[in-house]
Amino acid sequence: MNEDFVPFELAKKLKEKGFPQRTFGSYDMVGPTYFSDGRFYKDGCICHKDEAYTAPTIPQVMEWLRNEKKIFIVVCIDDDSDCPVTYNIFRETDCVHHHHGKYFALSEWSKCEMAGIKTVINKFI
Repeated sequence: MNEDFVPFELAKKLKEKGFPQRTFGSYDMVGPTYFSDGRFYKDGCICHKDEAYTAPTIPQVMEWLRNEKKIFIVVCIDDDSDCPVTYNIFRETDCVHHHHGKYFALSEWSKCEMAGIKTVINKFI
């Protein structure tokens, strides 16, 4: 896949937290979708909307967090480290979380974004 879709377990949590589900009626999932058993369908599937989860990309989740939840994940470079990429989480203008755990290499930018998203979902909404 060229796009970085969030994994199945995160898609389930996002739906619980109110991430919009792309449906057409009750039995048609539109766009990238996970079925309830974890199967991925890039072009959607026909099933009841309660049995499926929209599979958003990392940028789509980041945009939703900014616009709907007013939570910002800022991925930044830390020049004082051998593994320079880390993230901070802001609500409006206040930093509510600074990542102190594993740092990420520059080639792992999307992994760092994903770690930030998981932190927000598990701790802040």
